[in-house]
Amino acid sequence: MLIHHLLELDNQQMDEALGKWATLAALGVAGVSGLGALSGGGSHGGSPDINPISAAQAARTPQSAPAAVRVTPPNTVHPNFPRELHSVASMNANDRVATFQNTMLPIIQAENQHIRDDRQRVRVIENNRTPSPQDRAWLNQKMTDYGVTDVTSLMRRMDVIPPSLVLAQSAIESGWGTDQIARSGNAFFGQRAVRDQGHTPGPQGERYRSYESPQHSVRSYMKNLNTHRAYEALRAERTKLRRQGKTPTGVDLAVGLLSYSTRGAEYVEQVQRLIRSRDLGRFDRG
Repeated sequence: MLIHHLLELDNQQMDEALGKWATLAALGVAGVSGLGALSGGGSHGGSPDINPISAAQAARTPQSAPAAVRVTPPNTVHPNFPRELHSVASMNANDRVATFQNTMLPIIQAENQHIRDDRQRVRVIENNRTPSPQDRAWLNQKMTDYGVTDVTSLMRRMDVIPPSLVLAQSAIESGWGTDQIARSGNAFFGQRAVRDQGHTPGPQGERYRSYESPQHSVRSYMKNLNTHRAYEALRAERTKLRRQGKTPTGVDLAVGLLSYSTRGAEYVEQVQRLIRSRDLGRFDRG
């Protein structure tokens, strides 16, 4: 049973399937506790440092690393993994979903608010004819961070990610917080590690980016969607909708995730189905 199938089942079937999967994972069955095997996302193609990787794998690799280098044993629970999710595998389906949402949503909203605050500061600096040296330095650093050289391009990239999209992808990639690699390294989005980044080893020797906290995981994921060339279509759709006076939704922007998984359009449809079936879009309207 693949973990992405769990997202399509009714609550009773989801409970039974996840219980069987958790038992296999606890026994260390090969391929069970790896994000790629569970999400179908092609994460098991080998480390970027060792083997060639596909465009989809490269697109999942974060462009920056907020956490220090560290190798986390795959069969442990990270000390900063949310306590609320420690027993999520033993919960019934409704409680599992509710607990995951209640744990992740405040983190997602806080990171989006941080982006909004940065956008507001950019506007203030741009409207100031004589910005301070500190403001100029801050703005230049932000343009460097986002890989652009002008403010217009910066504002296209420095923008919020719909909470429904973040919730859906984190649920898929972490199995609602049950996946062992997610638990070992706060790795909620299946992002691949590159050289000199903290990581958790996968069952086939691949390396998954690990983080000191769930906040760092969400921040890295958002930065990845906002800067990586593979998600230009997502950012273009977001810009188009904003120009039309509309609020971009997770269903809207999921079309730009074709490169996130080797499953391509199937993965995009899965994300959209999950958003609709769990009514995650209500969080985009807040």
